[in-house]
Amino acid sequence: MMGRVGTRDLRKINAGNTILVISCDSLGGIGSLKNDLVRADPHSVGFIGIRPALFEILCVGAEPVMLINNLTVSMDYGRRILEGMMDALKEWDVEAFGSTEENIPTTQTGIGITLIGKARELRTGMVEKGDLAVAFGEPRVGEDVLNAKDVCTTHHLLGLLKTRIKDVIPTGSRGVGHEVRVIANDNNLRVRFFEDPRFLSRSCGPSTVVVGAISPDDLDSIDTELPMRIVGEFC
Repeated sequence: MMGRVGTRDLRKINAGNTILVISCDSLGGIGSLKNDLVRADPHSVGFIGIRPALFEILCVGAEPVMLINNLTVSMDYGRRILEGMMDALKEWDVEAFGSTEENIPTTQTGIGITLIGKARELRTGMVEKGDLAVAFGEPRVGEDVLNAKDVCTTHHLLGLLKTRIKDVIPTGSRGVGHEVRVIANDNNLRVRFFEDPRFLSRSCGPSTVVVGAISPDDLDSIDTELPMRIVGEFC
């Protein structure tokens, strides 16, 4: 049985006692080729570029098992991007396969990522009225991401998932407000925002912010190095 995981950017396949979850993302114009608009080394492109797909998998309680990478660049250049991706996935036993462009010379970086994870059950649907919507990290895009110390990393996310935080979701180009509404919709709730609309709508690039639902009673127990702000309340 196939379907969507609530209104998240995830698909699922029920396979007996295992649930397969599938996440996709893409990236373009960031790299070290002639026509890339944001300059970054290939390893960083892969290492940071895989975060949105990886975070989607982790946030629902699944572990990544397979990476499909479609790179619109040569094998020589693409190998370094893939090395960055695999370094980001080194905590898990992930098999990777994909394709590169060997027929036509390319002058701009482009990658497509599909990540497959597996779980026994999904970590969703736990939010109650009165829980707080909390954002962890700062919205960053492009070159601002590369050296930022205030963006969510895999280390930060794994730490948050060990706390009493409830539903968690990564943000992207549609901003914090959109993803908070996703959590609300998936729990048949509404949300009352406290934060400035300009912050809520800012792009968070490659998931530089994650948002989660937390009971007010558990707020003080969240220990993280990331900037943390209460953006709303579920109602």
